[in-house]
Amino acid sequence: MIRRCVDNDHERQVEAFRRILAALRAEPGLAQQVAESAVGSAGLLKQWTEASLDRLRSLDDGSADRYEAGWWSCSYLVAPVAEPPSLPALRTILFEIKGTETGWPVWLSLEGRPGMGAYVAGNAIECWLRETDSADFWRADPRGRMFLLRRLQEDTEFRDVPPGTFLDLILPIWRTGECLLHAGRLAARLGADSVDMTMSWHGLAGRELRALAGPNRMLMPGRLCNDSEISTIVAVSAAEIQDTLPELVKALVAPLSAEFGFFQPPDELYTSELQRMRTGIR
Repeated sequence: MIRRCVDNDHERQVEAFRRILAALRAEPGLAQQVAESAVGSAGLLKQWTEASLDRLRSLDDGSADRYEAGWWSCSYLVAPVAEPPSLPALRTILFEIKGTETGWPVWLSLEGRPGMGAYVAGNAIECWLRETDSADFWRADPRGRMFLLRRLQEDTEFRDVPPGTFLDLILPIWRTGECLLHAGRLAARLGADSVDMTMSWHGLAGRELRALAGPNRMLMPGRLCNDSEISTIVAVSAAEIQDTLPELVKALVAPLSAEFGFFQPPDELYTSELQRMRTGIR
């Protein structure tokens, strides 16, 4: 009896497997969906990030050492994207959802300057602003995948401070807020309802946490970082980004601040700085 039950169960599993194979043959795109479902959003995000970093390395023309002192990156996925747009349509969408929170928005391209406009690279859109101080490199995939890497502003804007010296208290809050708002806008345009995002900061070892950008804030000197890099991640409903932006930014940035002598910014800092960012107050 036991053997008969096992045999029957085996036959049902084989038949189910045959149906799955038939479905995959009938609809080739379904194979990608099944594979992605098996990996999970966190795994997909990691794969996309690593592929984007590999892509930048492959383009290295000797100028990538400009990132040596330090850089930050953002990767995010919006899902589900039932009907991925064409690359021209995606480019139009990216123009339309460009942020206005700062003068140098995330996922920016400079179409009027030779070699610094967006271009097609395989099945994605790509841009490398290699001649600018920020040296932005970004990618956009029609399936709702975005990647951005940028030099640390602390190493380019503060001319009297040597590169690699400090990390600002405020700048990570603003940049993370910008990226989350961008993800919310893209999700809305692509009909997606969820966002998975990871933020990474590199070149941190030996830097001191300071408050040089924005209004003067009291910050005890001597808060140094020992680790060279840190990454954080959140998963959120796209519809919640606008209303819970300070909480989401805190989830992504607080672990970074803690690297500097266990520092924990007050909740008011996230709220007030994001308000300044969104209202254009400098």
